[in-house]
Amino acid sequence: MTFSTFRHRKLSNWVKTEEQIAAEQAWFGSEKVWLVHEDGFSLATVLKTEAGSLPEGKVKLKLEHDGTILDVDEDDIEKANPPSYDRTEDLASLLYLNESSIMHSLRQRYGGNLIHTYAGLNTVVINPLSTPSMYSEKVMHMFKGCRREDTAPHIYSVAQTAYRNLLTTRQDQSIVLLGKSGSGKTTNCQHLVQYLVSIAGSTGKIFSAEKWQAVYTILEAFGNSSTSMNTNGSRFSHIISLDFDQAGQVASASIQTMLLEKLRVTKRPASESTFNVFYYMMAGADGNLRTELHFNHFAENSAFGIVPLSKPEEKQRAAQQFTKLQAAMKVLGISAEEQKALWLQFARHEWAQKAAYLLGCSLEELSSAIFKHQAKGLQRSTSFRGGPDEAGHGDGPKITAPECLEAMASSLYSEIFTLVISLVNRALKSSQHSLCSLLIVDTPGFQNPRMAQQQRGATFEELCHNYTQERLQTLFHERTFVQELDRYKEENLELALDDIESSTSQSVAAIDQASAQTLVRTLARTDEARGLLWLMEEEAVQPGGSEETLLERLFSYYGPAHGGEKKGPSLLLKGEKPQHFLLGHSSGTDWVEYDAQGWLSHAKQNPAAQKAATLLQDSQKKSISGLFMGRAGGATVLSGSIAGLEGGSQLALRRATSMRKTFTTGMAAVKKRSLCIQIKLQV
Repeated sequence: MTFSTFRHRKLSNWVKTEEQIAAEQAWFGSEKVWLVHEDGFSLATVLKTEAGSLPEGKVKLKLEHDGTILDVDEDDIEKANPPSYDRTEDLASLLYLNESSIMHSLRQRYGGNLIHTYAGLNTVVINPLSTPSMYSEKVMHMFKGCRREDTAPHIYSVAQTAYRNLLTTRQDQSIVLLGKSGSGKTTNCQHLVQYLVSIAGSTGKIFSAEKWQAVYTILEAFGNSSTSMNTNGSRFSHIISLDFDQAGQVASASIQTMLLEKLRVTKRPASESTFNVFYYMMAGADGNLRTELHFNHFAENSAFGIVPLSKPEEKQRAAQQFTKLQAAMKVLGISAEEQKALWLQFARHEWAQKAAYLLGCSLEELSSAIFKHQAKGLQRSTSFRGGPDEAGHGDGPKITAPECLEAMASSLYSEIFTLVISLVNRALKSSQHSLCSLLIVDTPGFQNPRMAQQQRGATFEELCHNYTQERLQTLFHERTFVQELDRYKEENLELALDDIESSTSQSVAAIDQASAQTLVRTLARTDEARGLLWLMEEEAVQPGGSEETLLERLFSYYGPAHGGEKKGPSLLLKGEKPQHFLLGHSSGTDWVEYDAQGWLSHAKQNPAAQKAATLLQDSQKKSISGLFMGRAGGATVLSGSIAGLEGGSQLALRRATSMRKTFTTGMAAVKKRSLCIQIKLQV
């Protein structure tokens, strides 16, 4: 398809044949509507009736597919658009904009293999669950240099529009991907990066398609796992930053990650797996490496439930992925010695002495790092300005030896993941001068176990991912509706609109609403409403605090009103099971049931978790300490799981400085030891 073809196709949308005009006139002559019902929506015709023959608020319809005549409520019908709009390229151009019409148009387009559709300034992409030919270098060049209005809807059009805006305004641009788990966000993120690197080019051609493919191979291995909703889902959020020079070429790049599900190493829902790299290594490590890592004999059960894949075809695929992972590391300049130091952290530690040897420390040092603070209990200084010497002085709830071991294991993996991101950024950095940046935000999709026929309640990690999606949806609502309507008001333009859906602020507030006394050092329970994250922090340090008291307080603030005036429907309901609650995400259209059992442990500082970095940095093995000491003085990890702030260009350093300032001033400085408030700050 050429540029002139684009123009011809655009013009053809406005030129109609006599047959099309006649069909539209016939359509408007009979009032067509959608009847909304529990199974979806059906096309129908409104039948004329004599005045008073039907109760008020009722209409008579004739269904198109079988001729059935029904009397229905007016609220159950939505106006339908003429057939010429069935495959409209922009949903904003529909004569009647409603949910049924939007779904009908998307379905018609998807049936014609048109998976991309504009929605005003946004783009809707339906996951094709395959790799169609629409993603190729030849297709990329069809969009090069084009304006948005001259191109068909496509993920490349999104990239081209952002790139064009960056060149013309010389200002930073961003692209945010939103959707449910498994909807194809990360795949489209890769398409965006590949387009930008291919079309813009790079200074000295330092960024190739092969290098970016290597980046995603590594991210997928260390950060993805199989879940109930996605066989290869990202379990961390990340921001890709592409820095461009004066000529519009990519001068440097970096990746920042946050909200890694590090506890997936030790605990995860039934039928779900830990991170891919474990299975890749168990299947693909060669003879010498298998011996060093003690992979020659696996027990049927392991301490954290990580066992090799059982099906031969799965083992073969995993072994191939490990070979691919090693090749990707080589492409990014990660040496064989650095790779070996990484792999040593995955060794099977059946004996403490062997674990200490592989980590490069003594048995006493390892035992002390894991179990020293067990008797003293969990740290209770999360709400205060306490320094390290104030932490863990004995009056917190006691922790068990397995909890200490789990904290050490998950924190070791977090350190490994952070190191991997650091090594990736090392390969992407450049000293070239850069002018402005294009950022791409990709997060784990919306999680609801019931959609995957799972009967369990959602976990705290799934709540964090859903909260991230909600905050991004709030941003979308603000940019798409609120700011535009405010501009109309400023220009005294009257606009007749149906009621616009409210933002997701109510469900977001139930999670992160802060107290007006955020900076006050107090543990007292008060009547002032605050969100779940703040309540978890408080209940974790309260004598007698539990998940039951946590939910009781949460419902007192956001649950259904008991007496008095009710301020709209509640988006928080009690579940049928103990410690279960339901939260209405997306303005109450997507209800998720959560299981709060054990959630307070997420708000408590386990001293063993803080010793992981020290163990690696102080390792007697130079190959290990050399890798991890490189990050020790740079404060590259903030707020627990934020990684990738090394900075290789002026813009990357500026972003890193800004983030460090965010986490070291104001409320963040006071709450730096609060694991739950760190989540709010990251999002």
